[in-house]
Amino acid sequence: MVHFLTRRQDSDVIIAALSKLREWTGGKEGWRYRWFLTDDSATEQRAIRETWLGLVEGCQETGHLLCSWHFEQSLRRRFKASHPALR
Repeated sequence: MVHFLTRRQDSDVIIAALSKLREWTGGKEGWRYRWFLTDDSATEQRAIRETWLGLVEGCQETGHLLCSWHFEQSLRRRFKASHPALR
């Protein structure tokens, strides 16, 4: 499991951190990541795609697993206006 802390949460910063992780784990010939657990953040998901997109020919694309807590929060935030039980 890997964690990193940043002052800003933009994709350039996250790409830099993920690129360092990729370097530490062997680059193109290193670890093959299949899944990442992320928040419901388009910025994080974009950074993962850009860091690993097309890195190794013939390998599966890296996927995202959405944290169940963040998944629930997203549903509540997006649907609370249309469903009284979620208010």
